[in-house]
Amino acid sequence: MRHVIRLSLILLVAPLWSRTAVLLAADADLSEQVRALSSEDENVRLDAIYAIRDMGDAARTAQPALIGLLDDPDEYVRATAADALLRLGGDVDLVLPLLEDSEQSVQLAVARSVLVDGRKPEAAIPVLVFLATDGDDWVDADETFEAFSPGLARRTAAALLEIIKTEDGADIRSCAHNALQSMDAIGPEHVPLLMSMLRHSRNDVREIAAERLAWLQKDAEPAVPALRAALEDDDATVRAHAALALSAFGATRERAVNVLRSIMHDGPRDARLAAIDGLQIIHIPELVPQLIAGLADTDRKIVGWHSEMAMTAMGPAVVPEL
Repeated sequence: MRHVIRLSLILLVAPLWSRTAVLLAADADLSEQVRALSSEDENVRLDAIYAIRDMGDAARTAQPALIGLLDDPDEYVRATAADALLRLGGDVDLVLPLLEDSEQSVQLAVARSVLVDGRKPEAAIPVLVFLATDGDDWVDADETFEAFSPGLARRTAAALLEIIKTEDGADIRSCAHNALQSMDAIGPEHVPLLMSMLRHSRNDVREIAAERLAWLQKDAEPAVPALRAALEDDDATVRAHAALALSAFGATRERAVNVLRSIMHDGPRDARLAAIDGLQIIHIPELVPQLIAGLADTDRKIVGWHSEMAMTAMGPAVVPEL
């Protein structure tokens, strides 16, 4: 009986010994990796950062050592230390200065880390847009934006709209618009900002605002008065997008359809294409005759092809001629 009790005690205590041994080993490994962060060899420092990062919450005490590497002379060490610090729950504000690092590779890596971290994603958006516009050829911000989760995309869409609204550089505005399209993240919460953009002095800003409101359909109802005013805009493309948006509302549908019919008949090519492409999503049966006429447009390769795409999207139920 004594042997049984003794064995039971051993079995009870053994897991405690095992866990203690594991914890001591982990602490020893962490201490060793923290010491390695001071190595003169950048590859040793990098390996140590990776090891610490992979330890997860158990390595939170290494945060001060990682902070010390944010101004490391090696660009890869700086970027990797920033990523590890964020993954371990470190202060995101300590990492944000690296978004203005002298090396574009660091700017891009840290911007992506900040996005993944999710606490202040808006801070990274201007950097990604700038890099995709004026950065090195290998920088592809659009690819990054496409990978956004829906929640993160909604949080950053407003930042992209602000860039479009306030940025002087046409290339940067265009890049921000492309990123916005790749995320498809505009929602009702963005309507007030889009309404303010409809009053902008730049044509392309008004065009983007009207286009985004058109895709919102019924959710754009608060913007109906502003969209009505946009039907008188000097820019035909703005008028086309505004009319597409207003076609969703009974009280404005007839006037909107008439504006679209006029633009599709003899408007500038860009405006005709805006109207035709919009009909791929917003199906307006009354405009099928204009699409059929577009098949014979003098600019057959462009207008005709887009008209065919719009009718195909509508389907035989709307376009019996198919």
